[in-house]
Amino acid sequence: MNGYDVFLDKTRFPVTPKKLDVRIRGKNNTLNLINDGEINFLKLPGLTDINVDFLLPAHPGYPFAVYPEGFQPPEHYLTILLNLKQRVKDDVMNGVTQFIVSRVTPRGMLFDTNLRVSVEDYQILEDHREGQDVVVRVKLKQYKNFATKTIETQESGSAVVNVTRETANAPQARSVTIQSGDTLWAIAKRYNVQGGYMAIAQANNISNPHLIFPGQVFTIP
Repeated sequence: MNGYDVFLDKTRFPVTPKKLDVRIRGKNNTLNLINDGEINFLKLPGLTDINVDFLLPAHPGYPFAVYPEGFQPPEHYLTILLNLKQRVKDDVMNGVTQFIVSRVTPRGMLFDTNLRVSVEDYQILEDHREGQDVVVRVKLKQYKNFATKTIETQESGSAVVNVTRETANAPQARSVTIQSGDTLWAIAKRYNVQGGYMAIAQANNISNPHLIFPGQVFTIP
């Protein structure tokens, strides 16, 4: 598999987008002190915004379009987007999906983008210059798990706060649970795996090493 492959909700879109706009918003706060000039309070970055246009061919035959399970019309992909939007109304976790961009060259994998996201908005664009083909403009936003705080009040007036947080895997472990943003390439580098990401894929019988999802547990060879 060479080139750029884009997946959303485990579905590979047939045509690689012309461009991908990934924006990581800074949350730093700059203040102007009277005698000392400007100072900058550093904060963790905000959630990642992704804007991407997908071309959805109305007919088969384009040499640059790829359909792993056979040709699908634009309605197929528009239904996937609609379902993701509707699922958010029922349960926020059901509206979370995986956005993956796999970048592979004949020399090997460059790097992957692998984020848990929500479909914030999408716009269907029809232009007579595109014939019956459809372009859908999709806006995605990164999703991060969060947990509530449980406060137990004691007679002394002090409080005990129990916070549940999703934890990263320790580097010394010989198995790894996939977290949002993980790729086999990064995991192989983190654990200094001989044979790279393909060694992990072979050890775990992974048919597509570029398509992994949070919660999966893999053995590190």
